[in-house]
Formats: sequence, structure tokens, C-alpha cells
Amino acid sequence: MKTYKERAEAVHQKVAIRKKRRVVITSTASVALCFCILLAVLFVPYSSTPPSVQMYAGSDYYEVIQAINEYTYQPPKYKNNFEKWSPSLQEVGDTLLYGSAGELGQAFDEGATTAPGTAIQNSSVEITDHQVAGVRESDLIQRSQTHIFYLRGDELSVYEIAGGATEQVAVWKQEKQVNQLDSYSEMYLSADAGRLTLVSYGYDVSQKNGALVSVISLDVSDPTNVKFAGEICLTGSILTSRMVGDQLMLMSQYRMNTQIDFEDASTYLPQIGRPGSMKPIPADNIVIPEKLTNRLYTVVTMLDARDLSLIDTGAFMSYSTELYVSKENIYAIRGSTLRETTEENTTVTKAVTEISCMAYSVDGLTPKGTFTVDGTVKNQYSMDEKDGVFRVVTSTNLQQLQEHREDEFTSAMLKQERNANLTCFKVGTWEKLGELKAFAPEGETVESVRFDGNYAYVCTAEVVTMTDPVFFIDMTDLNHITARDTGVIEGYSSSLIQLGDGFLMGIGFGADGFLKVEIYEEGEGRVVSVCSYEEKAGFATAYKAYLIDRENHLFGIPTTEGYILLHFDGYHLHVLERVEMNGNLDNVRGVVIDEYLYVFGDSNVDGSAFEAVKFGQEEEM
Repeated sequence: MKTYKERAEAVHQKVAIRKKRRVVITSTASVALCFCILLAVLFVPYSSTPPSVQMYAGSDYYEVIQAINEYTYQPPKYKNNFEKWSPSLQEVGDTLLYGSAGELGQAFDEGATTAPGTAIQNSSVEITDHQVAGVRESDLIQRSQTHIFYLRGDELSVYEIAGGATEQVAVWKQEKQVNQLDSYSEMYLSADAGRLTLVSYGYDVSQKNGALVSVISLDVSDPTNVKFAGEICLTGSILTSRMVGDQLMLMSQYRMNTQIDFEDASTYLPQIGRPGSMKPIPADNIVIPEKLTNRLYTVVTMLDARDLSLIDTGAFMSYSTELYVSKENIYAIRGSTLRETTEENTTVTKAVTEISCMAYSVDGLTPKGTFTVDGTVKNQYSMDEKDGVFRVVTSTNLQQLQEHREDEFTSAMLKQERNANLTCFKVGTWEKLGELKAFAPEGETVESVRFDGNYAYVCTAEVVTMTDPVFFIDMTDLNHITARDTGVIEGYSSSLIQLGDGFLMGIGFGADGFLKVEIYEEGEGRVVSVCSYEEKAGFATAYKAYLIDRENHLFGIPTTEGYILLHFDGYHLHVLERVEMNGNLDNVRGVVIDEYLYVFGDSNVDGSAFEAVKFGQEEEM
């Protein structure tokens, strides 16, 4: 059986032979006939069928090429046979062949004097509030028993923990290439506190697609002497990431070029490696929907964080930026609209979300199917998986446009229905196991969701009215899902935080559009508001910017009036401390250690990016 290279060479030879053939026309009638035929075919309407890509049938990416070819093909009104489409037949197989994982794994710096994480006896201390236990999310801040690491832009600062005497002991900044432009990054600290894994998103003008994700490994076994240990890159922009043990999963977004050349894999396939030696991701585990709707890929890359070697890759074509990662599966969502016209001249339009699942393990990635749910998904917190059941909360939107014609006049009437659903599916078969439909007041949409075992908390609101109910949903019996709520409360919560012991915290907006923090408690037949704290200040909306210490009921929130540390005593919310910190509120971080509050940001009143203060007296409410 011929190889792809041999088949391509055979086609080259046939093309060359055809070019040598000449037909000599000697009669005037023959010349006239050819001229008439030429005029007839110069302006023939194009076929709606995309041009053939059969010459790429031997490529591992043939199905990807077919899908892209169908999506991108836009025929002009008339043919112009003077500019005939005629792709050359270069050896595409050699371009698309993927290098081994071992080649990419050599990104780790063999010249590093110390393997990360082996020099000292230390351990990391978790301070980020993760959605799923055991599935870590990256953050701008990490800490060990002895040091705090804070990443501001492309600069890493290391602080030795010493209460009021805490000071910076080291600074590390990446040496950039001439063409490289980096932005804010996030990071992970290994369990033994000897290795930092940084995820940066930037831009490399030398790349055709520009956007570049860089994963950097740092040796911090000696926190006063940070050493570069290795790097690997992906084309595209970072969406999110997770760490399970030493297994790093990067979820990134790659956009195909506007001008696609199937002989140049970098124009339509995500690349991985180092700038100057990038290779396309393998064809395995690329999920292709029935019809592409955009030029995006959501790419999943699994790396061993210990040496940055490649474990596996996967991708969802034509997907969005929201993902949820459980202990076993990765879920990507794609919103779309269904439209149907009835016999009564009524056009019914509704929003739906396609959800695609990919399982992960130490061995790699495995696609597990796709299913559809009514409505739109707000973010990762609207999705959850427990005991083989996937649960999702959606905002539904149904529109009915009815046309009425009388004599020569046509009128139309629009009816719109907005609400919220909770739907449960069996993982793997995607059979619907239970559903709670339209549980919110008509016209409201989902603003925040938190799952907690067999229960879910959902805040819905019609944002323009600045009022909301918060729902407590019981999914103990999927055949009989129940909900109870708080009734109408001023403002609405953009983030919900389960506190345990039946309490729930909402951080969001009051009726005046400024900060409001509210505590709810589950009661008999309803959910009640216990207390609230309001301040005329803007506040961070990034969930990771909040300090959440459930054990001690301490909560930190960056605001335009300073970083505030709140304490809930079971009855009221009190301000324990306030630290002025300027700059981007979503990048401010706070840590509580032994009655000291450590706050990191752009600058405080003295121009420093750090401040440590001992808790003061509670402010009078």
C-alpha cells in the first residue's frame, strides 16, 4: 500500500503529463466553436458545493479540513475561469505529521542545578477557593508555610512570612524575546512548595496567529533564589486551567486565520512547542460538531507539571469560552438559537446550549459525547457533577413573532418569555434524569449559582429593577426537585458562597448599585436574610479576588474604599480591618495568617504593592 507521500508524488506526475499534452486546432470552424464555448463558460453560476479537498484524504486531519472547507466556502455570484481555483499538491503529510511527546517534553531546562521541589522540607498551603475539591484553580497568589508568592503582571515577588516584619526577599521577571508581549499570568505551587508553574497569556508578533500561551516552570526550592526551569508554548489565548496532582490541564482558545491554507497547518490548527519549532496538535480527540458556527477551537492540553512533558491534547471546534471541570470530566459549552415557523405564521425562537464532554485521567483524554439543554449557561458555577449526574442551571429565552396580514397591511406581535431551568443528565448516556422548569419570576435571568451536594443556590434577577430572589433547590429526589426562595430582596448577588451550617453569603449590588454583602439562612419552607453589609463603593467582581475563610467566618473584598476584612459572628457582619490598596481591584489579593492580614495589589498609600496589618477592633455597624 502506498504511503501518503507516494500518492502525492503520483498525482504530481499525472499533472505534469497533462501539462505536456497539446491539442492543435487547424480549422476555422473549430476555432470559432472553441471561442463560443469559452464565452458560454466564462460566466456560469457557481455550484453551492465547496471545492474538493480530496487531495488531503491521506491526512490525519482530513475530517477537520472537510469541516473547515464547508464552513469557510463562500461562492461568488459568477465563475471567473481566468482565475481558476487550483491548489498545488505539495507533500501535505510531511507538514501535518506531529512530533512525539518526548520532543515537546525537552522544554524542561536540563541545565537547572536543582530539580524543582527537592531541596527543602516545606509544603504549600491552599488559600484559593476552588469550585471542585481536589481540582485546583490557578491564582495570582500562592503560599507555603514560610513564604508568599504574588504575581503582578510579568513580575513575581516573594515575601517571607513574618507578621509586621514581613518583607520582600526576591523578585523574578521573565526575560522576553524581542517579539514577545506578555500580560497578567496566574500560577500553581507544588505540594512540596519547590516548584511554581506560571501560565501567561501574551502575544508573539512573529507568529501568524499572534496570540500565545506560555507555561513556565520555576524552581523555588530556595525562595530567595528563583530559577527558570523550563517553558512550553501554545498558539491562542488562555481561557482557564486546572491542576490535579501534578497533572496540568490548560484550556485555551485558538482562532483560525482569516485566510486558510490547508498546506500550512499553522493557519487552521492549534500549535504547541516553542516559538520557531511549533507543531500542530494531533488529530486524536478533536471534537467536530455537525456544523461549524465560528473559527474557534477550545483546546485542552494536558502536561506533566514536573517536567512540562506532553500527556495528551484534545479540542472542541466552534466552542465558547466557558468550561467546567469536574473530578473526571471537562465540559465545554456552545450557545445557539433554534428557529421554527408554525402554520399560524408564528416564528418561534429559543436559546439552546450544546454541551460537549471530554473525560480525563492519568492516561489522557477521551471524548464522551454531546448533548443539548434549553437556555444559556452563565459561567462555570452554573454547572456541576455529582455521583454520575451532571446538573446545569440555565437562563431560558423564548420569543414568538406572529405576523398578521389584512388587505395590504402586515402587522407583527412579539411575545418574549424569560425564566430559569435546572436540568439533570446521566453522565455518559446524557439521558435527562430530572428537571425544574421556570422556577423564577417571569422575566428574570440567572445571575449566580452555587452547588452544594444535593442542593443548589440560585440568584435570579431582572437587573434593571435591582431586586432578586435567592432560591434553595433540593435535588435529593431527581423525580421531585423542589425549590423555596427568599422572596423579593433589594439588589442582587453576582457571586454566591456556601458557608456551611445552612448559611449562604451573597456578594453583589445593593439597590443603589454599590456593594452589598448579604447572609442567608435556610429556614422551614423558605430562605431568610439574616443580615447585610452595604457600602457606597465599587468592588472586585472576579471570584478569586475574594478571601474566603469559612472556618473562621472571615471574608476579604477589594473595594474602591479599600480592602475590607469582614467577620460574620452568626448574627451580624462586622468590618475587622480596612487597608487602602489602589489599582485593578480584580488583581488585589488578601491572606490571613495568625491574626495578620496581608494585602497585595498595585500600590498602597506609601506606593508599596504590599501591606501587613494586625486585626483591629470591629467597626461599629
